[in-house]
Amino acid sequence: MKTVIVSVALIIAATTDSTMGLAKYLNELPNGSSFQQGLGHPGDDSSKTSAFANAFATAGHTWSASLCAEKFPSSTMTNGAAFGDPCCTWKKGGTPDFTVTAFTTSPTKATTCASSSGTKSSTASSSASAPASSSAGRLDLVILGQNGQKLLELTASTTSVRDLWVQTLEELYLPGQSEQNEEDAKNLNEKMEKQQEKQNEQYWKDRTQELEKRRLDAEERKKKIGVIGMKYTAQAMAKR
Repeated sequence: MKTVIVSVALIIAATTDSTMGLAKYLNELPNGSSFQQGLGHPGDDSSKTSAFANAFATAGHTWSASLCAEKFPSSTMTNGAAFGDPCCTWKKGGTPDFTVTAFTTSPTKATTCASSSGTKSSTASSSASAPASSSAGRLDLVILGQNGQKLLELTASTTSVRDLWVQTLEELYLPGQSEQNEEDAKNLNEKMEKQQEKQNEQYWKDRTQELEKRRLDAEERKKKIGVIGMKYTAQAMAKR
């Protein structure tokens, strides 16, 4: 059984190197020394890339169990069967198998993976649809946090581990729609409360200024009335 440990802080960047071509990556493929640049660039034209070259770039230019188990573009066999690694056990630096038939655009002969009982089955069927009880087509997925603690441990077939990985990371990092709605409602409520407090503060400020202005106006009127009253009193006394 194979175990893949990934960190949730890992970011995968898939790029296609169209200038250097696939040639420099042949050592990253099982029996890559038997193949030519045309495998990644049709007609050896570095400005063009094949469907397999794009898939290889998406996988980070690394031969992995998931890439091995994927179907070769426009073919009925898996990448592993096409490159002579039907059991998806090849590691970089492994002994090449020169009996593998090289190709450029489409594989013509699939290699097969022998089971523990010695019987053979096509890689296309054994890898792409491995039963739950088969250990050859299964993969443990262990997801660790940034501080090294184990967040999740799953077991899945090699063909579905990539989708399962993406789904798991989405569930860990992307909030559900209901959670997002609750968060949006909370933020909106806080914003409205702050706006209401600001409006209340401005209202009482304006109200206080208005009352103060009325008080000053009233005092001014009282002064004017007092002056007029004193004037009439003085005139009345003068007439006497």
